[in-house]
Amino acid sequence: AIDFDIAPAQISNDHHQQSPNNSTIDNTFSSLSITRRQEAKKVEWPFIILRGNGTIYVLCASLNTEKPRLQGPLTMMPSQKDNYGDDSCSMLVIATYPVTIVIAENSGILHHALLIEKRFENSQLDDTNTILQNDWDLFVLENIELELGLEEDDKDISHLPLYLKKDPINEHRYFCYHDAGLHGITMGFIQQLQKFVE
Repeated sequence: AIDFDIAPAQISNDHHQQSPNNSTIDNTFSSLSITRRQEAKKVEWPFIILRGNGTIYVLCASLNTEKPRLQGPLTMMPSQKDNYGDDSCSMLVIATYPVTIVIAENSGILHHALLIEKRFENSQLDDTNTILQNDWDLFVLENIELELGLEEDDKDISHLPLYLKKDPINEHRYFCYHDAGLHGITMGFIQQLQKFVE
């Protein structure tokens, strides 16, 4: 792993642990008892983890988690023959709904992706109530190529790391800086996304 960021907290069902309180419902007609398993709900934080080869993992943990759940690599769509960033160097989580993830490559390419939660049917859970698939997919909305302002003989571009920082004033904008300069990137699709969600 080369970088990580924390997504907004969420309330989720803990499919991996059975709640200690089981409720029993007595059926008065047939004097049978039905034991119902309750799913424990908890607040957890998804840690979004970036590896150098561009793959994304999610580590979900709460304050009382003994063993966090690691999921990944997440499927990135639309799929490409080449990966979305074999030389990834940094990432940033923007607190939108759904969550926006920015992935930066050393070559000056930025990927804007949405972290979309999957909905599982009961058939996708095994008898131990463990989820068999990742909870999220990544949908890449746009790719941006930055003008780094470097000549071929100035510096080897492949060794120029990019750093991402949130704009504390405007939530639709972030900054990308490197040895050759500073870029301000405004994400116009966030307002359209919020209108669609509303």
